[in-house]
This record gives sequence, structure tokens and C-alpha cells, in this order.
Amino acid sequence: MVSWERVAFVLLAFDDVGLGFQLEDRLRAAGYSVQWDAACAASPTAATSRTPPDVVLLAADGLGSRLASVVTAWRGLDPPPGLVAIGGPATEASAAEARLVFIQSSA
Repeated sequence: MVSWERVAFVLLAFDDVGLGFQLEDRLRAAGYSVQWDAACAASPTAATSRTPPDVVLLAADGLGSRLASVVTAWRGLDPPPGLVAIGGPATEASAAEARLVFIQSSA
């Protein structure tokens, strides 16, 4: 029997310090490999192509009208990562249009 275990790599691609610290701590405690990189908020960087993430968390509120173009850039990776948008009620419709998993942040 072959046993293959791999920890999912989650990239926090936003610059919200408070949210970043909370999510990073909780995801690491749950056993995920986590990197927080605000430079990736607008699009993948060279570093993400060397070590592609399995999941990317995006702060939808901070991206506003750029959300769709950012999603397109991330989906251009091979293989594309899973994308999750976090934001308030005002950005939920934009996330739905971009076919994203959406998590509503608490106020």
C-alpha cells in the first residue's frame, strides 16, 4: 500500500493585517501550510509560479471592481488554485459573478 500525504498550501493574498494574522494562525493550527503575501493581492507573482498554491484567499472588499480581473489572472495558472473570496455583503454579488466561493466576514 502506498501512503501519500501532502499538506495543502494556502496563500493569503491580501494586505489586511488583522485578518491575515487571524487566518494564518487558524489555518496553521488546522495543519495547513500557509503563506501570507500582500504582493499577490492583484495577481500571481513569480514566486507563486515556482510554488503554486492549492488555495488562494482573496480580500474581495479591497479588490472592488478589480475582483474579476484578479480571478482571471489566478485561474491562468496551471493548475489553477482554488479561489476563496472573503468580504462584506457589498462584494458578495461580485464574487458570485466571478464564480468564487464567498465567505462573509463579520463586521
